[in-house]
Amino acid sequence: MGQLILIHQTMKSIIRFFVFASMLLSMVACNPNEIYQDELYKKVICVLSDDDQVFAIEHDLNDSVSVGYISISCGGTNHIDKDAVVEIETDSLLLSKYNRLKFDLDSTKFAKKLDNWRFKIPTYSTVLKANSTDSYAKIEIRIKPDGLSPDSVYMIPLRIKSVSQYEINPDKQNVLYRVFLKNDYAQQKVTSYYRMKGTRKEELASIASNITSDKVFYPLSKNKVRTLVGTTAFQQKQASLPEIDESGIILEILEDHTVNITACGSLDIEMLGDPRDNRYEVVNGTQLFHLYYRYWGYSDTYKRFMWITMHETCTRQ
Repeated sequence: MGQLILIHQTMKSIIRFFVFASMLLSMVACNPNEIYQDELYKKVICVLSDDDQVFAIEHDLNDSVSVGYISISCGGTNHIDKDAVVEIETDSLLLSKYNRLKFDLDSTKFAKKLDNWRFKIPTYSTVLKANSTDSYAKIEIRIKPDGLSPDSVYMIPLRIKSVSQYEINPDKQNVLYRVFLKNDYAQQKVTSYYRMKGTRKEELASIASNITSDKVFYPLSKNKVRTLVGTTAFQQKQASLPEIDESGIILEILEDHTVNITACGSLDIEMLGDPRDNRYEVVNGTQLFHLYYRYWGYSDTYKRFMWITMHETCTRQ
């Protein structure tokens, strides 16, 4: 008898399970998308950045004031249903924390805070609109780029101060706004390579030798770029200050597209030929620099310093 009762109770449990499962399947079948109508992830406000909390924008040296922005976003599977006012402020600790983590005690590599007079944030708040198709909003940042050096890293440390709706993502509430430079001839964010072809003649040599090399050009101002003389290559990803002093040259593009060549530092350099020998031009959409000059440099062949004459064409890649 006991076994019959146990079997009866087990059968009733099995029947109840199948009835419940059938009801659940019927509910899902009536509205298969209903399960996705609920929020799968909590709505949180954040500021967009990369893994190092950096958000980088290029600023054009052609402009006395160049406009950039940071982006404020709200995470979650569904669009926000209420307007959210987001306010930001400067972050006094973020930049020093970044420098310590990236460079430890090597202060020569530290990123610098952009001087206050070089930037302006017209309004420190923005609104994520519930009726907007975008999931983000921008806060404008105005930069005065002229005079900044491509050899330094400039940052503006910012953080979300408050939100009127939802929550702040604690892992994405800070941002380091990085300023990159560009002009019509070179840019920083993506390295500007020029393919150089030409001839090189040492003072004691009887003939010139054909040469091919890659040069990196850096933007300095609206109409100036910097590179290294001859076939000198950077010893690292970016030239050091001694390299710039000893081998750096500045190319100034004048209104008639002729080019004036000067040294960055202690290098002795002289332009050669007529104005047409040192010029900038665009051919079929490709940028070219034609350069003719000589500089006082060391000869590995003759183991001494002498004049080295360069006649080269640099084509932007």
